[in-house]
Amino acid sequence: TVGELHAQADNLYRRMKSDNHRMNQIVGALQEDVRQIRLRPLSVILDSFPRMVRDLARSLGKEVHLVIEGEETEVDRSVVEILKPPLVHLVRNAVDHGIEMPEARRAAGKDPVGQVEIRAAQRGDVIVIEIRDDGAGIDARRVLDKALAAGILSQEQAASMSESEILWLIFRAGFSTRHTVSDISGRGVGLDVVWDALEKIQGSISVSTEPGRGTCFTLTVPLTIATVLCLLVDVQGHTFAAPVLAVDRILHLGPGDVRWVEGAPVVKHHGEPLPLASLAQVLGLPRDAETRFEGPAVLMSSGERHAVLLVDGLLGVQELVVKNLPPPLYRLRNIAGASILGDGRATPILNINDLLLEVAQGQRFVAAVHPAGKSEPATPPTILVADDSVTTRTLERTILETAGYQVHTAVDGADAWEQLQATPVDLVVSDVDMPRMNGFQLTEAIRSHERLQDLPVILVTSLDSPEDRQRGVDAGADAYIVKGAFDQEHLLATIEKFI
Repeated sequence: TVGELHAQADNLYRRMKSDNHRMNQIVGALQEDVRQIRLRPLSVILDSFPRMVRDLARSLGKEVHLVIEGEETEVDRSVVEILKPPLVHLVRNAVDHGIEMPEARRAAGKDPVGQVEIRAAQRGDVIVIEIRDDGAGIDARRVLDKALAAGILSQEQAASMSESEILWLIFRAGFSTRHTVSDISGRGVGLDVVWDALEKIQGSISVSTEPGRGTCFTLTVPLTIATVLCLLVDVQGHTFAAPVLAVDRILHLGPGDVRWVEGAPVVKHHGEPLPLASLAQVLGLPRDAETRFEGPAVLMSSGERHAVLLVDGLLGVQELVVKNLPPPLYRLRNIAGASILGDGRATPILNINDLLLEVAQGQRFVAAVHPAGKSEPATPPTILVADDSVTTRTLERTILETAGYQVHTAVDGADAWEQLQATPVDLVVSDVDMPRMNGFQLTEAIRSHERLQDLPVILVTSLDSPEDRQRGVDAGADAYIVKGAFDQEHLLATIEKFI
């Protein structure tokens, strides 16, 4: 009877629900077991530091006492491997740059024996590591003078910088306060190597200093980078993932929540004005209307930087398996990696450090209030992307689609050639090293075809020898981009030359 069928269906549903719950418990327990297996104590790094500091101090004629706390704190082994170089760099930097000579310390009324402290502790899903010294501190004026001399910033930019912004200059590539190069604290290599290492693991760093009293660097890193808990957001129909560790709060802004300071929108949070930006504008997504500074927004933080970023929608929180970007895109601005969602779609994982730095420096979001008169074309140009790497293919498609282009993809040169016979496109972006038909062969085929011979072709490849470049020219490529020097802006600018 119908009643019996309903009863059987209800019973089956309850059993399936129970089985699903049990399966989730088993998977969760398995994930936790795997995570525990991967954990390593920080002592595997820090055990060698006392001798390193002792030998370094002796070579400099200094006296330094090293204090280590929390070396038993455990972290994912992949994080440990990436953490060692920046920790070594910071500690050597503290001994070399921070701690004064014994005579200078006595003259300043300080203990002639300097002290460097390393303290580590777990706080929730992150590890916080402090590297503190009781040395001379950082002279912000000297940092600014060095940055000006190195051409890192202009006089106009320097005039409006706060002390905290000046201190951030020490993490810029090419910055160093030393006149001579030595092997003590990096052979002239600056603290940008620390910044780069932390970016790889979605970590952050902050610095505080007091002249004559010392300096403290605070590193915040995730327990694991194999999986990352992310907030999924919708931005003009595209899904992006923001690491939850960088998300301070979800906000819903109304018209009365936004204030304007010196022509830029801000939102007050706990009495502090924070810059407000449209995430779509910061990412360079095309727009067809003025930005409305209301709706869902995410307060994001990294170190001492904070900003409120407007989004179109909040899609929930998921634990994602992080995939590093392949060589063509390994250092893509604003993007830290990628992941595959449950429905098979690839989603970029946002680089919060990049986003907040761009908001702080460029404030591109201000332009969103005064959009240029140029309108988007009714039918955007179509680009065919040919690459046998699914990750590269997907991410290149994302770059081009967010720039406003229609994109078709091909798994290799032969697939691209078949599509070109049936579907008109405005430009081809192709890898070179592909099965069945490589990029050189595809370009030659296009140039020998009566209808397609004028179609622009851009080759993106890891082959950078003069001979390979000449092969590209001989095949008829319009542009040749080496993957090692790949840059999103360069690719888009090159495309704009031809369509």
